[in-house]
Amino acid sequence: MKISEVVEKTQVSKQAIHHYINEGYLHRPLKKGKVSAEYDDGHVSQLRLIKELRDNYFLPLTVIKEVIKEQENRPAPDRVLFDFKAKHFRPLEWLLEETVIGKEAYLKATGIGIDWLERMEQRGIISPEYDGDEPVYSADDVFMGKLIADLNESGMGPRDGLDPAALLDVARHFQAAIETAQERFIKPITEGMPAEERASKSRTMADLMGLFFYHMNRKRCCYSEK
Repeated sequence: MKISEVVEKTQVSKQAIHHYINEGYLHRPLKKGKVSAEYDDGHVSQLRLIKELRDNYFLPLTVIKEVIKEQENRPAPDRVLFDFKAKHFRPLEWLLEETVIGKEAYLKATGIGIDWLERMEQRGIISPEYDGDEPVYSADDVFMGKLIADLNESGMGPRDGLDPAALLDVARHFQAAIETAQERFIKPITEGMPAEERASKSRTMADLMGLFFYHMNRKRCCYSEK
């Protein structure tokens, strides 16, 4: 693609792009002539990451260069998670619960389409509480919505031929796995505890089990790359 297309996709100026290339933040594009060059999706991804790290984290370019270098050596699942967080969350937002009130506000905050939201709510994957007539979406619901929007942007949406029911089926199988784990591992351990302690212990163990699933998937992805 031409540099003008890269500028349009990233909102980074031509001057900045040339500067990043000259300083080694970006690999050089393929030369097509004395005054023309061919850029690829790698340039777009790298520029978006640089912009997000500067806008969200206010990092100097020298630090960003080291971050990018470190990320290039990480397994694919770690890079995907890092890119997602860099895109959507500022540092403080990683620590604070982010709730959204109202359907329109949720659509704006996540970038998810109304069709996706309605399907996810029907299946209970996104499940807001209600304050009167207003839906209140939890931090987990906001996170899920942003993930779904990114899947769609990455070529895994209805316009690309993906049946939304397929993603819902994956979520249903994952929910079943969590319920099985709770029955086998969590319930027997917490059964004799007082209600408050049981609830706290169950939540901690469920969170740890979720991390176990995440790292199992990470190992699978890493081995499949080799």
